[in-house]
Amino acid sequence: MTSKKVMLKQIGKIVTGKTPATDNLNFWDGEILFISPTDLHVNMWVKDTQRKITECGLNSIRANAISGLSILVGCIGWDMENVAIVNGVCATNQQINSITEIKTELVNPYYVYYWLKNKKDYLFKISNVTRTPILKKSLFEEVEINLPDKQYQDRVVRLLKNIDNTIENNIAIIDKLRLVVKTIYDYWFLQFEFPNEEGKPYKSSGGKMVWNEELQREIPEGWKVGNLSNNELTKIIKPGIDKFEGTKNYLETADVTESNYTKGEEVTFENRASRANMQQQKILFGLLK
Repeated sequence: MTSKKVMLKQIGKIVTGKTPATDNLNFWDGEILFISPTDLHVNMWVKDTQRKITECGLNSIRANAISGLSILVGCIGWDMENVAIVNGVCATNQQINSITEIKTELVNPYYVYYWLKNKKDYLFKISNVTRTPILKKSLFEEVEINLPDKQYQDRVVRLLKNIDNTIENNIAIIDKLRLVVKTIYDYWFLQFEFPNEEGKPYKSSGGKMVWNEELQREIPEGWKVGNLSNNELTKIIKPGIDKFEGTKNYLETADVTESNYTKGEEVTFENRASRANMQQQKILFGLLK
């Protein structure tokens, strides 16, 4: 097998994203994907985004837009390990470097995707060393990749994509099961149709309901009303951290999405972020600042 070193800018156009003016309402709530690092956390493909822009919004940052099959790489902080693929005309914010207009006669785009997925440590190493590492476009576009011949790339991609397709199918099954869980929760705890002692729906089978003044609605007899900071089951953890030996797993807010979280980062007591609040076996909530 022969291979050659090429820079990323030699296999496609490198684009750093840009955000349309947020105070211009004509630029937002359209149909065009606007990708941020959070949207790279899901899986290989970006098919939807939290925010979207209009054609006017896209035109305002046309030089920073991407089209066709493009590889997206987070370029700031812990998002530097997040890599995804998108297909079509769209835009990203300035925290993402993209490889677009890929020269498919030279490289299989998915081969580059898988290569970058495994280069987090390297990307951190070459980034500007600050408290928040930043991989500038000028550095990113000169990253060198060992490219084997195209036939070998295709074989590697077929193998890895089969694995990824299996993972994606399993994720789809999990998503459906989550909908089932949500439906059951709604039925049991909002409609109060949880199974009674006979296995029948509580409320519709004549289960006793009592008026709750605080909620201004009826609830099952024997139930209590509480909140996250005042109840018999949980308590709010206090800020701060006791000194510890070795490493612990630290999760940024961006690492927690819906019911999932990414692997985070291993930190020591000395090099932890100042806002780190190391707690174990807790339910995590992301707080807006």
